[in-house]
Amino acid sequence: YKWLNDKYVQALQEVKAPIRCINSDWMPTDEEGVRRYAPSFKVRYMHGFGHFIMLDDPETFNRLLHEAIKELAGHERE
Repeated sequence: YKWLNDKYVQALQEVKAPIRCINSDWMPTDEEGVRRYAPSFKVRYMHGFGHFIMLDDPETFNRLLHEAIKELAGHERE
């Protein structure tokens, strides 16, 4: 992938905030690869959708987004 280069790795290493993703399982994310550079990285998958998951199933996307925000808000209090 052209986007996977030294700048990508450096950017991940510089992020201080926890990283959360909501992705389609159409092209699964290399979770282990990302966590090498950003240990806080977590991903949730929406099954059976393509690239525009937020448009394909906004109800599920919004629920997962809300759950991620709640998780991160709780993380701040720890």
